[in-house]
Amino acid sequence: MYRKLFLSVLFTTVSLFSGLFAQEKKSNLHVGVMYPVSSNGKEAPAYSNEVSLHLLGGLSNEEEAVSFAGIFNKVNHNVKGVHIAGIGYHVGQKADGVLFSGVLNNYKSGKGVQLAGIANLAKEDVKGFQFGGIFNKAKRADGFQFAGIMNMTDSATLKGGQFSGIFNSANSVRGVQISGIANQVKDSVSGVQFAGIGNIAQNVKGSQFSGIFNKAKKVSGIQFAGILNIADSSDYPIAIINVIKNGEKSIGLSIDDQSNAIAAFRSGGKVLYGILGLGYNLKNKDEVYALQAGFGAHLWRMQQFQLNTELTHLTLTSFKKGDFYRNSLAVMPTYRIGNKIDVFLGGSVNYMSTGTEEGKGLTKNFLHSWNGKNSGNFQGLFLGYSAGLKLIL
Repeated sequence: MYRKLFLSVLFTTVSLFSGLFAQEKKSNLHVGVMYPVSSNGKEAPAYSNEVSLHLLGGLSNEEEAVSFAGIFNKVNHNVKGVHIAGIGYHVGQKADGVLFSGVLNNYKSGKGVQLAGIANLAKEDVKGFQFGGIFNKAKRADGFQFAGIMNMTDSATLKGGQFSGIFNSANSVRGVQISGIANQVKDSVSGVQFAGIGNIAQNVKGSQFSGIFNKAKKVSGIQFAGILNIADSSDYPIAIINVIKNGEKSIGLSIDDQSNAIAAFRSGGKVLYGILGLGYNLKNKDEVYALQAGFGAHLWRMQQFQLNTELTHLTLTSFKKGDFYRNSLAVMPTYRIGNKIDVFLGGSVNYMSTGTEEGKGLTKNFLHSWNGKNSGNFQGLFLGYSAGLKLIL
């Protein structure tokens, strides 16, 4: 029994030392077809190589300079330098340098550049650049991620930028997110988000820009969206509708010098707000339905008095034919009655364009007027006014 125990311990010890010595094997050049048909043979997983060249696939402990495989290469530990595989490259630990594959790069962490036709998958940190034809993923990224469809970082901060055709996701961002459709940050953004459709974040120390909507809790910079901004706190939202928890919302009625009676919803923050209005022209017979949209700013406040400025676009239509457009820059002195009602009366500088005699007749006195060379529409610059009241919601 003692003899068997002694032999077992001896065998285990020899095996361990053999493994240690095997890990220290080095080769200047490793060539082959596919493991184990190579110059390192069955012991290839124990070798660290300066240069590896394989027709189909390679297997090694480490690669220290250059490697190439026609289909697939697997390295148990680290790679340094330039490494290329036709389809996939797998690195058990660190990939430092350039890692390129036609389809997939899979590694624990990376420093340098990783390029893949479809995806880069990093289990931990990446410092440098990830270029994936479809997808990039890392736990933490210090640098840039570029993907045709999606970039993702899991549970840590992205420092640098994410650029994708469809979607970017991160826990927190210090830098820039740009996507064709949407960006999502679970925690905070220190930088800028650009998206074709929408941005979502918690606290934003910077700005959000999107084609349709932005959503955040606290925004210290500009929120710009084609339609909707949502935030608990945002002093500079720019959208037609702004749902700001500590901001201001109102419903108002107004009439202007061309007899456009408008019911408008104003919403925004402490400085900027959006305007969306529907109305009726009391003077026309055909083009009577009005749609108004624009932006405004609170320029100055003192007790019950405010000075606001508004940039608006108004369209009149009959839904059949003809067109009328009016762009206005107005200055609105406003007086607040109590805490709920604002009364305003202001002047404006206006540009109008119309293809109908009815639209042309809405204003008699122009600073300057002309007919468009391309459209043939009558166009004019004129001074106007508007007056009304708002109910603060």
